[in-house]
Amino acid sequence: MDYRSDIRILLTNKDYFDLKDECIAKYGDNSHFNKLDREETRKDCNGKRYIYFGWDCIEWHINFNNEDRKEVDLIEERLREFEEYHKVRIGEDIIEDIEEEYHLEDSLVEPIHIIRAFVEEEIE
Repeated sequence: MDYRSDIRILLTNKDYFDLKDECIAKYGDNSHFNKLDREETRKDCNGKRYIYFGWDCIEWHINFNNEDRKEVDLIEERLREFEEYHKVRIGEDIIEDIEEEYHLEDSLVEPIHIIRAFVEEEIE
């Protein structure tokens, strides 16, 4: 199964480092956190820190019962334990396969934005 997705997650600074440390301790050099395609700090207007991170073109299968994908299950499980998080998964079918989980109700941080646009350039 080679279906790939782009994943973006926004977590509080503490939750991000707790999750990252747990994954690296458990999966070592093979941890997805050693292969991030994006990792940046964001602040809300009150100065609270968040980490925006993610992967491009990753096999992100949940409950796949494959040892290579157990970390995805762990990340998904831990996300649901956090009070604040925002996760977006965009599959290869960018029209039909978009999942979003948003739990930042009281936060003032900029959430993850998904932009759909027309490409208006002429094709030769």
